[in-house]
Amino acid sequence: MRPRPPVKGRGIFSGTGLILSVLAGTVVALLVPLWSYTHRSATPPDLLSARTVATQYGPLSELDRDFVTNVRLTGLWELTAGQQAEEKGTTDAVRSAGRHLVQGHTSLDRRVRDVAA
Repeated sequence: MRPRPPVKGRGIFSGTGLILSVLAGTVVALLVPLWSYTHRSATPPDLLSARTVATQYGPLSELDRDFVTNVRLTGLWELTAGQQAEEKGTTDAVRSAGRHLVQGHTSLDRRVRDVAA
């Protein structure tokens, strides 16, 4: 079988034209979000300065406190789930997973309470 000679005159639909078109589209897709956010300011200063407390680890904002609260609430829920898995698990794997949850979330709860203090 003989190789086919290259076809000329396809323009943008040739292999090189298609690759260049895709690359140009990618560059445009990356730059448009940058241009759309140039008129916006950075993080609003009142969001970080409102009720922000200086700690030994750095500033602690209201959003940070909400995050710590949510971590503790989630940990307490998973701690209870782990205790139930330990007590009511029908297989060794479930009981082992329950023990792992209890140990991990007890440690996490201790850390969260230290950070919250």
